[in-house]
Amino acid sequence: MREEEETIKTITAEPGVKGAPRATGVYIMYDAEGTVIYVGKANDLKARMQQYFRLGGDGRRSVPFLIEKVRKIEYRITGNEARAFFLEDKLIKEYKPHYNVLRKDDKSYPSLELTVLEPFPRLVAAHRHLKKGSRYFGPFVVGVSAAELLRRYRDRFQLRRCTVSQLKKGKPCLYAQIGRCCAPCSGSVTPEEYAEKLEKITASLRRYERVQIKLEPEASETGEKQ
Repeated sequence: MREEEETIKTITAEPGVKGAPRATGVYIMYDAEGTVIYVGKANDLKARMQQYFRLGGDGRRSVPFLIEKVRKIEYRITGNEARAFFLEDKLIKEYKPHYNVLRKDDKSYPSLELTVLEPFPRLVAAHRHLKKGSRYFGPFVVGVSAAELLRRYRDRFQLRRCTVSQLKKGKPCLYAQIGRCCAPCSGSVTPEEYAEKLEKITASLRRYERVQIKLEPEASETGEKQ
């Protein structure tokens, strides 16, 4: 997504609750040197700041140290939670903020990984985009879940689930025996036939990805009530 598609409005304010909008979006915290030290998202940015700046913070041990260093907060209003999630994920990858690295309660939405460098690639769930050469789809925040998509594609296209070492043994696994794997290990499907399956899956997953980012923001979420 381009930035203008991600952000409806950007607001810069001093640390604290004042200036934080009643809207869904992402907050970016800067230190005295202008370095991004934390990025987060919230359905209600003002309420989230109230949690941060009240006595005791939000309960995480790192929060008092974080708040002590914050000198400026930038709010990017996205209009809905899906866009906020994608923007937060993008900014964390871009800036690698120190306090995001320390965060212990990180729970990301899963993506799907296509192991394209493997023979007869697998489709698996992934919480982080780690492997060089793999193709990732998602994360899936709204609508159908990554788990449901994974189950759907595996069952419909009978994709390989075993490891590469098991594949090389040439012995059909249990999934092949019960008709839930096309058994490339035994030559039951050619690389070309398998590639056709992956093309259909890739096209379908790209459509689901577009659903994640094209949600229209609701007017009630973009209002700035003070």
